[in-house]
Amino acid sequence: MESLPTVTNNTTFEQIASLIGQDVPTNGGGPSINLLKINRDNEDDNGRSIPAGSFFVNLPEGTVYAKTIKFQLFMQRYQYMHYDAEANEMVSKSILAKNLYPQTEIPDTIGTMRCGSVPAAQRDSLSAEQALKQKDIKCFRMLYGKVTFNDAVDAEGKSVEVANLPVLWRARGSNFMPISKPLDALSAQKKPFIFFNLNASLNRQKNGGLVYYVSDLSIGDGPLDFTEDDQELLKFFDENINSENKQVMADYDKALRMSGDIIDADSVDASIDSALNDDLPESLTA
Repeated sequence: MESLPTVTNNTTFEQIASLIGQDVPTNGGGPSINLLKINRDNEDDNGRSIPAGSFFVNLPEGTVYAKTIKFQLFMQRYQYMHYDAEANEMVSKSILAKNLYPQTEIPDTIGTMRCGSVPAAQRDSLSAEQALKQKDIKCFRMLYGKVTFNDAVDAEGKSVEVANLPVLWRARGSNFMPISKPLDALSAQKKPFIFFNLNASLNRQKNGGLVYYVSDLSIGDGPLDFTEDDQELLKFFDENINSENKQVMADYDKALRMSGDIIDADSVDASIDSALNDDLPESLTA
């Protein structure tokens, strides 16, 4: 039997976690990825005027905005998330799936499939409470790549430079489908999208009192040189995806064991590389 180590303030978190059985968070073996988002506001939390209808990233030195960008897509995945806005907490999330094929399942962290999302065609039979819950379950198009901002500015309106920044764009709602147009065009020509920049801008839309912005993407520069740094970045994205999928599947298995359900290992493994969705996310949220 191993002797119990002495725990002090100098003992590392990993050592203590291993001793007491605490889960150690994983990040895919590298730094976190910057999130590429769309700004709909005219001012920030400090009351400064910021450009509505612009892309933005939060960097250590501050938030940076641009009306147009160049986006080089490296990897594409799909993920369901159930976020309880009232409780301000994540209820569940699914694996990052390669495709959205009808009649295929996607395991999630609570031992169900696609976070309990019900296809739109089957929602008429839901109760009011169940239907309301469906609005909190979103399908995201997870776009991993590099972004270059055109004519970027900070919150003070000063010009800044953002070039070839690794990012993750979680596209949903009205921004779920626009990227399909240039990607389908490249696929028709049997050209890998990883070798091309996509030019992206935003179009203002309004539905009643709701103002939102929809991305407009087209094929830009290419074919691009794929450098050693790009290869390393591709590996980094892949490791992040695989790490998250392993954690989700561990939570999935744990939830099934706690519920007493029998786990079919073969079907679970097969589900990682596919996904279910014949209902697209809401059309008016970005």
